[in-house]
Amino acid sequence: MTESLKTGDECDSSSAKFRKRRRHWRLSPLERMARVVLGLVVLALLGVAWELRPSPSGFGTHEQLGLPPCAMVRWFGVRCPTCGMTTAWSHCVRGEWRQALQASVSGTILAVAAAVMGLAVVVSGLTGLRGPKIPMAAFNNTLIILLGVIVTEWVIRLVFRLW
Repeated sequence: MTESLKTGDECDSSSAKFRKRRRHWRLSPLERMARVVLGLVVLALLGVAWELRPSPSGFGTHEQLGLPPCAMVRWFGVRCPTCGMTTAWSHCVRGEWRQALQASVSGTILAVAAAVMGLAVVVSGLTGLRGPKIPMAAFNNTLIILLGVIVTEWVIRLVFRLW
């Protein structure tokens, strides 16, 4: 019974481990500043989307930023894989989910992800908490899935003439 009781030295040792582990979860001042800036940049993109008026055609909203019309639409008469993403973002920030999904499913997913990640990164920077680590394999798989959604949506729009 007495063997299971910790001595004072063991308690000091475990509390030192705890403090070291806690420091591992804390961000340095530079990391904190970088996270706040990165998060604000992502959220600023959503702010730009708020300032844009969604195009009634479901794509072409990016032209309000001074960008040229989609070359694929001009040359081939079909939407490119990214057509409608800016319009989807513009609808998302207004809470117009049905119109956002009609403009671009993948653009809607990206807008929601940007909002969640932008807020999470700003909160992480302000609080100094590192947050959970995301394995590189999970990150890569997420990018591959997103690319698959973009291509699948594009193929479906081409096959069923949904534009």
